[in-house]
Amino acid sequence: MRPPLGEDRQLLSKCLSGDRGAWETVVRRFSNLVYQTVRSTFISKQTPFSRQDLEDLHNTVFLGLFEQGCAKLKLYQGRNGCTLASWIRIVTVRTVLNHLRKKGVDGPLWEKKKTPVEELSWLKGEDQGSLAFLESAEQEKLVQEGMGRPGSQRSPFHEASH
Repeated sequence: MRPPLGEDRQLLSKCLSGDRGAWETVVRRFSNLVYQTVRSTFISKQTPFSRQDLEDLHNTVFLGLFEQGCAKLKLYQGRNGCTLASWIRIVTVRTVLNHLRKKGVDGPLWEKKKTPVEELSWLKGEDQGSLAFLESAEQEKLVQEGMGRPGSQRSPFHEASH
């Protein structure tokens, strides 16, 4: 059961006035939500993480809310039925995504392993005999055709099969 919106606003008001007890209440009330959101964001981005990552980002979220006179917490407006919990969830997801960007992980790890077609050695014909080189040249041409690249020519074998 979630607390009434008025209770969230009262708690927020106390936090903004510097009431450290209210800060502790916010941390206690939303701590599990922040942990779960950090974890699910890592999982949805298919990025490995450790318990230390969870704890560090959990602390980063709350520090971000309370530092500089609660500047970030002041941004909460509660419009359109947005609860304090849903807003903190959004802040948490953004914090994790910013953390991943700084580490150079923008998407799933498999995206980082993509190799441009031009760099595939079997397409370049490096260190191959003449027959293998001709085969790889034909493979390259077929790949280029399949990719719809302009200037690629059809194989005479391809036209004969139609």
